Amino acid sequence: MRSTRPLAAARPASGELNRLYDMTKGQTQSLVTILLIVLGTTGLAWVAYSQHRLRSEEGLVYLGLFQPNPDKVEFRNVIAFSRPSVCDSSEPHYLGFPQDVVSEFLEANDKEAKPIRLVALEGEVPIVSWEDTKRLHGDGLAAFFRPQEHRLLSLSRVGFNGAMNEAIVCVEISEDSSGPAVLYYLKKRVDAWDIVEARKIWIS
Repeated sequence: MRSTRPLAAARPASGELNRLYDMTKGQTQSLVTILLIVLGTTGLAWVAYSQHRLRSEEGLVYLGLFQPNPDKVEFRNVIAFSRPSVCDSSEPHYLGFPQDVVSEFLEANDKEAKPIRLVALEGEVPIVSWEDTKRLHGDGLAAFFRPQEHRLLSLSRVGFNGAMNEAIVCVEISEDSSGPAVLYYLKKRVDAWDIVEARKIWIS
């Protein structure tokens, strides 16, 4: 009787193995490339969203300074512009304010900080043009010729806590090259910001 042996599986030739390996490697590289593109796009979208949200929230904080009483004496006859400022860096001025908000405020107004467009205040108060705002940021107050009937009101960048429901902003009013400054501490109520405390600081 003839013995039957199990048939051995045919082994692919070495050339076939190399071809399969190259194909798998190529597909893996393509998948990795696609994944990196997706992650990169998602990251960029998240950064853009975060920056947009920050700018929008900053605008609401600025509105909180004007809307409750737009005719308050210190804000009469002003023309507003954005200028990073820590409102005098002396630590006693920040005592009692939440430390996390103070830290974010100082970082938001460091030497690398840039002004922003005050879109939220359009229609609320006169605003310095964006071109003049950039000149003021680069060359100082001497670069701007304000209308005689207006005082310059500069708004710093806003520092928020992690939950973005507490904020600090510096407001400076200048008639020439000096003037008073005020540190405002605000809290968010639904979709509006209320002034909790205003600390007047005089800067010569």
